Amino acid sequence: MIYEIVRHIFISTSRSAAVPELWTLDHFTRMPASWEWSPHALEVMRLANSSLIRFEHSYVSSLHLILGLLEVQKGGAAHVLKKAGLSADVLERVLASRNDPPEKVTLHNGIPLGESARMVVLRADFEAQSLKHTYLTPVHLFLGVLMEKTGGAADLLASLHTDLDKMGQDALEFDGY
Repeated sequence: MIYEIVRHIFISTSRSAAVPELWTLDHFTRMPASWEWSPHALEVMRLANSSLIRFEHSYVSSLHLILGLLEVQKGGAAHVLKKAGLSADVLERVLASRNDPPEKVTLHNGIPLGESARMVVLRADFEAQSLKHTYLTPVHLFLGVLMEKTGGAADLLASLHTDLDKMGQDALEFDGY
């Protein structure tokens, strides 16, 4: 069932000029076994990736992941980010004003992840495992973003002057965890 949902997401979006060839279902099916992605988490990653073309960036950063979380418009992460005053429009303005700062880029199954995004995904995977969840979901990605200490997402979240631990707890509670 999950394979069919994911297959539908990528087949229906693969015809769009905004989605580069980097993201295909094959890239996700080759991810390590511990990374079982929910359809909404896959959508967050697809949206983050599609923003690369809009902003002429060369890799997905933690800021692109926040944009993906906001654009998916579902779940605790989007709810908490919006409650804190962030919107997709705000993130798009931030991303449009930035050039890709020098950052180590890792091609993970053909996906250009900047170091900040790679670390978010690793922390999200750790969070999912520590909570004994079987799928990596958007809230896990959000928790991974909240743990960033330096970088674009950390600076953006610090500018909100809010308790990041509370944001994470609120997102988990919103999603029923």
